[in-house]
Amino acid sequence: MKNIKALAIFALLLVFLLQSVGCSGSTEVKNASVLAGDTGSGNSSLDAQLEGNRSDILVVYFSAQGHTKSVATRIAGYLGSDTYEIVPSKPYTQSDLAYNNSDSRASKENRDQSARPEISSTTPDLGSYDYIFLGYPIWFGSAPKIISTFLENTNLAGKTIIPFCTSSSSPIGNSASSLHSKASCSTWQNGRVFTSSQQSDGVIRAWLEGLDLKRNTK
Repeated sequence: MKNIKALAIFALLLVFLLQSVGCSGSTEVKNASVLAGDTGSGNSSLDAQLEGNRSDILVVYFSAQGHTKSVATRIAGYLGSDTYEIVPSKPYTQSDLAYNNSDSRASKENRDQSARPEISSTTPDLGSYDYIFLGYPIWFGSAPKIISTFLENTNLAGKTIIPFCTSSSSPIGNSASSLHSKASCSTWQNGRVFTSSQQSDGVIRAWLEGLDLKRNTK
């Protein structure tokens, strides 16, 4: 009888350890950030978020025409954080981005669910970062496929990902939520779209003030 009880206890402990070590595959989404289209006003000021340079934050972005880069570099400037630009091995030309042309590169990649454009830039060591801001332009209502390339080839386990995107007028839609499965061991916060009329320093700063960017005290 004692042996049966011991075996049962051992089995329960083994299940617990396996659940703790592995990634469950589910993605936690925190509602800590300002919703799309809302400038917001958080309880904590941006100065309090800074506490000196935020070396625990990395701003990652892909920018084909410079709009996302403009927002990303200002985010990094406010937070005093590092940046990493996702650079495609084959740069996108203006003809590649002709969205009204069904034969353009961007159009073809959008239709091809398996498309994964190659990245030429080397991914930095992410070990020291707790928060990853992930920026991209909206293409056909979604994130460009090169963002999937980055997520599927980068270890983001345990990181908090905060998506942001740029667009002439489109909302963020499901462009961020559709990426969750590609980094399912991460915690995702709700994202923010910066449309052409909402890319001022004040709008960006107000969004950052509303985020929950607590330092890891471990």
